Amino acid sequence: MDIRLVRPNMTFKSQYKAMMDEWLAHGDRINPAALLNNGNTYETWLQWMDDDAHEDTCPPGSVPQTMYFAVHDDGKLIGAVTIRHRLNEATNNCSGGGHVGFGVRPTERRKGYAKEMLCLALKKLAKRGINDVILNCASDNIASEKTMLACGAVFQDEVMNDEGEKAKRFCMIMPSC
Repeated sequence: MDIRLVRPNMTFKSQYKAMMDEWLAHGDRINPAALLNNGNTYETWLQWMDDDAHEDTCPPGSVPQTMYFAVHDDGKLIGAVTIRHRLNEATNNCSGGGHVGFGVRPTERRKGYAKEMLCLALKKLAKRGINDVILNCASDNIASEKTMLACGAVFQDEVMNDEGEKAKRFCMIMPSC
């Protein structure tokens, strides 16, 4: 694959909107961090993403996390990855939790990008000294489950999130991507 992870910036403003429109039209789950909530501007969202990455400015009850866009070498925005710097009880036990959240825009699926995105995210975690990784997905999210297993994750257990939905939890020690 020819993709890289880059921090969101103004270069991707129009591509981000197109990707979000595509995701919403497809009816998929979206990582809440990726959304422009309540019609806010892209510039405001960029500031939120920067704030989320720091312990002293991330929202109360949250953990610091860094958002990356997965970008093809031709410049096309493929998807997004969130890397959590640490876990708390909520991020360890819910379907949107774990150390990594990832998603590929609908028109770019089934091309191997999800696995490459997860592998790149795992390398970033390893650089932060995080080698015992927890990954979660909704119990019915077969695509994410297959991606995690393909990267070496091992099924650990099933948990319930705050909304009473089942989530599968996987663990990885010393990611091998």
